[in-house]
Parts: sequence; structure tokens; C-alpha cells
Amino acid sequence: MLLLTKLLCSQAGSKWGETRNGTSGAAQFHTHRRTAVNMIHSHASLCFPQRRPEARVASALNELGRIAQQQGKLDDAEADFHRMADIYRSVYAGKHYYIGIAESNLADVYVEKRNY
Repeated sequence: MLLLTKLLCSQAGSKWGETRNGTSGAAQFHTHRRTAVNMIHSHASLCFPQRRPEARVASALNELGRIAQQQGKLDDAEADFHRMADIYRSVYAGKHYYIGIAESNLADVYVEKRNY
């Protein structure tokens, strides 16, 4: 995640907190969300060619969910993590540690929302 953040910030030509043309680094990062998805898909296909495409989508949803969570968009993060868990359940027939990661991420969102 940190590597992806650094890469996207360099793509945006700024660092967090700095401005470029009156736009904050965080705002520029947000505008590169689609770039992040494409980069994650490219990276996943190179590193995990044996994985099904659906699993790569779930991996991208994990990254997007984490970004949304960091930005305080908890409803978006919850939706991303729900979809991620559903994809992993269908791909791995309910028997893989990735499902536990998805559910753990979802639990983090529930704790932040104080939805016990």
C-alpha cells in the first residue's frame, strides 16, 4: 500500500500536503483512483498469473477500500470490503485465508463506525 501511495504521488507530481496548481497532494491522489485500479490490475496479473480475474478484482477492492477508509469514507470502504469478501467466497469456495482478511477489514470499518 505504501509503495502504491508513493508511486501515485510521484505520478501526480506532488507529495502529501504540497500544492500544485492550487490542488493539495491528497486531492490529486484521489483523482488518480482509476490509475490505481489499473496499476493494481497490471501488478496482480504479473505477480499472480495463476489467480482468477475475479480474485484480482477483489485485491483491487481491498486497496480501494483501504484508501476510502483512510479518507473517512466508511460507507464506501464497507461496500468495497463486502464485495471483496463475496468475490473471495465464490472464487475459493469459502475456504481461503483471503476471506478472513476481507472480514477483518470489514470489522475495522465497523469499529470505526462504532457499529458493534
